[in-house]
Amino acid sequence: MEFRSSYYPAQNAADCKQPKGTVCPGGQNYFWNRLNHQPVGKNDPFWDYSKVTGCAADPDTPWDTVDVEIWVEDPPNSRSWNFLGRVGASEDYGGTCQINGKNYGRYRKFKLSLPSKYRIGSWSFRFRVWDTWPSKNSPEGFYEWVALR
Repeated sequence: MEFRSSYYPAQNAADCKQPKGTVCPGGQNYFWNRLNHQPVGKNDPFWDYSKVTGCAADPDTPWDTVDVEIWVEDPPNSRSWNFLGRVGASEDYGGTCQINGKNYGRYRKFKLSLPSKYRIGSWSFRFRVWDTWPSKNSPEGFYEWVALR
């Protein structure tokens, strides 16, 4: 942004914004556009085997509900994944939820109660957080990870 011939770059421009061009000829006055960041998420430790919890966020729309899909590998080590459910991560997480060593901003909490079959024993869970922007649930717009319990 330019104000009275002084240039003020957007804070953390390399992280979250990109310059789209000069507004006025001959100046360094840019308007900024949001980058299409991938959504992120992580599961909490499995302290309570009756449910799966964690946090998720889309850095482009941190105020929106983020959809999280949860799958389980059944039978174990089969590479066959059974869909357990899709939940909306909508309430504030309330704690620190750093992912890959970075804090992306406002996180949303997700929770899914597990069927009794998956409350006992060792299972692999697959999580998929869907992008909310630019188009919700676009095929290329998700973040996925696998967690062992």
